[in-house]
Amino acid sequence: LRLYEKREGEVVVHTIGLANFVDFVEPPQGPAQTHSRPDPRLVANPDEYRFGPGPMSDPAISKRVWEHLKSYTDAIGKLHAQHPERHVIAKSIMEALQQPEQELAARAAREVEAIWYVALQQTIGEPLADFKTEAQEVAVEVLLPWLTAQYDAQPAEDRDLWALKIAALANHVTSADLLSLAGQGRAGLRAYVEGLLTTVKAKQDEPLHRDDRDQLLRDLAGDPKTVLLVTDNIIENVFHKPLERWLVAQGHEVVIAAKAGEADIDSTVMDEQRLLGRSDVAAFLGEGMQRLRVISTGSRARALDPYEPTEEFVEAWETAAVILVMGEGNRGSMAHQTTKGFYSLVNVKSKLEVPDQDLPVGATVVQWIPSVPQTPVIAAAEAP
Repeated sequence: LRLYEKREGEVVVHTIGLANFVDFVEPPQGPAQTHSRPDPRLVANPDEYRFGPGPMSDPAISKRVWEHLKSYTDAIGKLHAQHPERHVIAKSIMEALQQPEQELAARAAREVEAIWYVALQQTIGEPLADFKTEAQEVAVEVLLPWLTAQYDAQPAEDRDLWALKIAALANHVTSADLLSLAGQGRAGLRAYVEGLLTTVKAKQDEPLHRDDRDQLLRDLAGDPKTVLLVTDNIIENVFHKPLERWLVAQGHEVVIAAKAGEADIDSTVMDEQRLLGRSDVAAFLGEGMQRLRVISTGSRARALDPYEPTEEFVEAWETAAVILVMGEGNRGSMAHQTTKGFYSLVNVKSKLEVPDQDLPVGATVVQWIPSVPQTPVIAAAEAP
């Protein structure tokens, strides 16, 4: 497969062998790589690990993956109308990845998506970067005044509970919705964010389907703690600011862990740093902002990827007294598999990601997800 890209008047040629397309992504990632295992500092039983909703051999899961990648490709075409070759490259990579010789059936859906995202970055960069930046700008313009007024209006003793609920309700943001807005400009983004805010306002007084906020606050009691916050989508992360403000105001250190590179509409390190670099956001967070920092998870998938974590993320995971995991994808890749328990803040949109029988689609939760016991490793007896 030869991909031709026009850059500043020159044609750049990318050549990819179809027989070993997956190896185009370096370093190899995922459970199908026999030399790669999830990090045992994160995953309790690496040999039993399940990455995301399941393998590509499941027709429902593979259908969902290809539909998502097509939506992503269509968004690239709309956002880069002046550079149609980028759309051609994205479409060609997806078609190559679908070829039978790639033998994807045994691979996890999240791994296949990660291969796609990295392949895109190695050819055309991060095609949604400008779109995501604009979406976050609109989100701050629309949401920050309301968040500020609501935070100030809460009784001091209730701000923690309110901020946690708002952070969970923020997960109403969906990839499909945002990708559908590609090419509609600021007007389309503003209408979406205003609609999202209307939803959050309507639901903020409703009870959560699972509410472990009191337990979470007990975990935070006493001396200042380190809190690890694993981000999910852009726009959603603007709704996290009241929670971050309350945490740092109590003296806690907050470590925001974001994606290493573009993966769908998930927030990256660059997205988070750009958001915190805004003067209005800094003013909202106040002096406690000095106790807030951003790190990379190392992930390039639509979920927390335990195969390629950064050392700074592993360190934060091990030292954090409280871990907050935002969104479905992150929950789906880690729930009931980790060395430490965490709090899941999520709005259920897919039973593939949140299969819990007691949580219907539409449920919003702040839920404690306990760690799992590690299976003892018994050394094999030496052969005579």
